[in-house]
Amino acid sequence: MYLMKMREIVEAYLGLTIKNVVVTVPAYFNDSQCQATKDAGVIVDLKVMRIINEPTIAAIAYGLDKKATSVGQKNVLVFDLGGGTFDVSLLTIDGGEIVFVCFYPLLWKTEWMTWFLIFVWLRLCLDIIALVLFYSWFRRETLVQ
Repeated sequence: MYLMKMREIVEAYLGLTIKNVVVTVPAYFNDSQCQATKDAGVIVDLKVMRIINEPTIAAIAYGLDKKATSVGQKNVLVFDLGGGTFDVSLLTIDGGEIVFVCFYPLLWKTEWMTWFLIFVWLRLCLDIIALVLFYSWFRRETLVQ
């Protein structure tokens, strides 16, 4: 139903009939989930040409597949900071082709941003405490002299 509605919206906007599609999936999708995505495309009469995971799309969108052609083999670390997760993927690009993807999910129960803000707040508090201690030590040293 969702894919059918998306197809209708795109066809109305472009004024074209859509038959061939490339689908992006989250990095944590396994083979059966990717196959289910392909099957859903077939149900709504779409030919899924390729399924690409999000870190690979991020590297392609940033143009890293083009930049790596002159360098040879290149490793790229992709941070995916969205949807309540913090995922890390390692891509190997060789001759403009992404040849290897290694994915490590850090699926936290709370937003990663919450943890980041707590870290910054604690760091700021520690800095303020250090400044207060330094100031009191400095005042004592100057008063003694």
